[in-house]
Amino acid sequence: MGIAVRARDGWRVTGRWDFGSGSTHADRFIGGVFLRDEAGDRLTDDQGQPLVRVAHLPPEQVTVHDTWDTIGMRATASNDYEVTDALIPDTWVFDVRAPMRRDDPLYRLPMWFIVKHAGNTTALARRAIDETIAAAETKMLMPQRQLLIDHPGTLEAIARAEAATRSARAFLVAEIERVWQACIDGGDLSLDATAPLRLAIVNSATVAADVTRSMFDLMTTTAIKADSVFAQLVADASVAKTHVVHSHRNWAPLGARLSGRTVEGPTVFI
Repeated sequence: MGIAVRARDGWRVTGRWDFGSGSTHADRFIGGVFLRDEAGDRLTDDQGQPLVRVAHLPPEQVTVHDTWDTIGMRATASNDYEVTDALIPDTWVFDVRAPMRRDDPLYRLPMWFIVKHAGNTTALARRAIDETIAAAETKMLMPQRQLLIDHPGTLEAIARAEAATRSARAFLVAEIERVWQACIDGGDLSLDATAPLRLAIVNSATVAADVTRSMFDLMTTTAIKADSVFAQLVADASVAKTHVVHSHRNWAPLGARLSGRTVEGPTVFI
C-alpha cells in the first residue's frame, strides 16, 4: 500500500506495490493508498477505519523493479513498481466500493475485471491435453514397445482430462453468459447471485492444475526436461492457482456464500 497526502486540490502519492502485471508494457498504473490530510495525519471513515482508495499513477514517474523471478507465468511481468511524491489531481483517486458512475451493462458489475483470469487457466488445461495427444503419437512405452497413445491407461487419462476441462469451461461460459445477461437486463448482481461465477473461476484454476499435472505424469521422462512444455504448463498452472482471485482459500467462503452461511473475513467479491 502507498500513502496519498492531500495537497490542495490533489494528492502527493508515495508507495511501492507488488504484482504489477503487465508492468513492462503498461501505459497506465494504479495502486492502493491510505489517505492522509495535509498535516500527514491518517484520514478515517465514520467507524474510525483508515480511508483506503485507489490512485492512478503518472506512468512517467513510475519506476518498475525487476522482481518477477518465478517458476511460471513469467510473461505477466508482475514486477514491483514504485512512485515517490507524485502529484496527481483529485479525479485520479477513486473508491472501488463506490457506486458506479456509468450505468452501461459493462459497468454494473465491478468484478468483471477478474473474470479474465479464467481464460488463462482453461487455456493451460486445453494445451496440456493437446500437447499430450501429439506427443503420445510417437512416444514408445518401454519395455512394452507400445506407442503411448495406444495404451488403455493413456486413453483413460486423456478422456478424464477432457471431461474435467470441458466441464470447467462450460460451467464458466454458462455463468459468464448468465451474469452478463443480468447486467443487460438490470437483474440481480448481488454477491449471492454472482457466487456461482466466482465458483467457476476458482474451479477453472483447480482443474487446470490437476489436468496439467496429470498430463505431465502421463508423459513421464518426456516431461522432466527443463525446456519441456509439460513442465512449463505445470509451473504456469501452479503459479496461477496461487493468485488471490482463484486460490484454494476461496473455496470455504464460496461454500459459505452458496449455503447461506456467514462469509468470514474480507474476500475478493465473495
